Amino acid sequence: MMKFTAVDGKWGYNNNGVTSSNVTVTEEGIVLSAIPFSRLGAALKSNNLYSSGSFSFVAKTNADNGCTMAFWTFIYKDYKNPDKTNLNHEIDIELYGNNNIIYSTYLDEKESQSHVNSKVDYNINDNRYHLYRFDWYSGDRVEFYVDGILVCVIRDNIPTEDMYVWIGLWCPEWSIEKDEDGNATPPIIEGKVVTMTIKDFTYIPF
Repeated sequence: MMKFTAVDGKWGYNNNGVTSSNVTVTEEGIVLSAIPFSRLGAALKSNNLYSSGSFSFVAKTNADNGCTMAFWTFIYKDYKNPDKTNLNHEIDIELYGNNNIIYSTYLDEKESQSHVNSKVDYNINDNRYHLYRFDWYSGDRVEFYVDGILVCVIRDNIPTEDMYVWIGLWCPEWSIEKDEDGNATPPIIEGKVVTMTIKDFTYIPF
């Protein structure tokens, strides 16, 4: 069985990262909590690296504006050489707002990236379980599925390195949907806590 560790850390900008204190285990599953107003979330990282295969996540959330529900694989190598771009192999599924979803692949921090912005046909915060999956064919393609339906295929910038598996509910500034006056819509309420429950994760190597 795959084992995960709750993470304390921060990435990106204009957010307060994730804290292991926002992770709890219940009879239903692992619960990640986030506070959108404070931009503080939670994340899990696998203890081991994984090669190409099928990665499936069953999860639900009541998170609304200002939160991103994310499933990704990731490995980073800093070459400590100003003439060489650091390795950043990554595959992402990120959901935010009402029904926004982003599918991504990365090979480095700068130009070797692919992003597809799309929509799902339900409200992300419906608090019902959905199945998110990507099939990673090393160096060739990544196929993305939502509730068993193929929704996106990326053939550029496909990782080849073994990667860690991450699951997170975090609060980047870009996930805040705003009206034409720049106000968060719906408003982000101070002190409100939202959650994501992970019911199941499955990895099938190719």
